[in-house]
Amino acid sequence: MNGKTVKSFFREVTAFLKGDTDAVKAERIYRQALNAYNLQISARQGLLIAKEQEIEAAEQALRDIRINRGNDISVEDLTSGAFVQRVLQAKANLAKIRKEKADTEKELEQLREEIAWLDREEDETAG
Repeated sequence: MNGKTVKSFFREVTAFLKGDTDAVKAERIYRQALNAYNLQISARQGLLIAKEQEIEAAEQALRDIRINRGNDISVEDLTSGAFVQRVLQAKANLAKIRKEKADTEKELEQLREEIAWLDREEDETAG
């Protein structure tokens, strides 16, 4: 921040508070918000790594189930539909994990957008 620009976040908090220590309080709220977003970004990045590992495991499980782990499919599994059910369940599990990963990526994007909103600057003469 220089003399001509001020973070819009500070301006909005200052306008809301209208007190003698507005600038100090706005700076503290900014740091708290930034810290909260950064903590959540870090947590979600760790979750993404875990989801990637879960996807790999689910893909392998699906491959194994599709070939019945190299074993003959029993008559019982054929007639009861158990073999097909295991394949469908493995596919559903993989789809669920992929969706969870996509949801986490979207949350990361939204958190980064919030940090960008906090850090935007505007001309001090702007209203």
